[in-house]
Amino acid sequence: LLGKHRNELIKQPISNFILSTNQDIYYLHCKLLFETGEPQKLEIQMVQTDKLPFWVQLDMTAAQDEGSAPVCWIAISDITKRKLVEEEELEKHRHHLEELVERRTFELQESKKKYQGLVESTVDSVWSLDIKGVHTFMNKSIEQLLGYKVGEITGNPFFSLMHPDDKDEGQKSFQELVDQKKGWSNPKISEYPQKISYR
Repeated sequence: LLGKHRNELIKQPISNFILSTNQDIYYLHCKLLFETGEPQKLEIQMVQTDKLPFWVQLDMTAAQDEGSAPVCWIAISDITKRKLVEEEELEKHRHHLEELVERRTFELQESKKKYQGLVESTVDSVWSLDIKGVHTFMNKSIEQLLGYKVGEITGNPFFSLMHPDDKDEGQKSFQELVDQKKGWSNPKISEYPQKISYR
């Protein structure tokens, strides 16, 4: 397993054969073993001289030597094949998830295009606000309704277009709906068209 004769391994620390990036987890389990006396099990990578790392499972048990000093018994099992199979399965799942995400993204983009096409072609004014009451979207029908260009309104507060008599009540109602997480249905307000004087 380690590429050395048994006599060559006697009195050598097992850590000499543990991959450097796995040393910390090995020593942590050693510490837990001697502090708690509970058997430890871990999966790490070990290395032979001038060879690629391989996966092993270490089953660690606390014991005592003839002088009652604490020692650690370790059983080493080669699990490289199992790990390779697991990695292949994980790669398959990852690839499958990427395909699902790509397909779903495409579907959402197509749905968005279809929705935008419907919104832009309707004669009704369609607009959206964020929770601060700022315009985030509107279709071109707003230009015929109020005389403003879409670019002049997008990014500006909705309440700046309301008639002064309605502004305070409109802001209060909007904030209540935001706090209650409710939609705004059939608001009775008067907006301020660019080309029409106050009511």
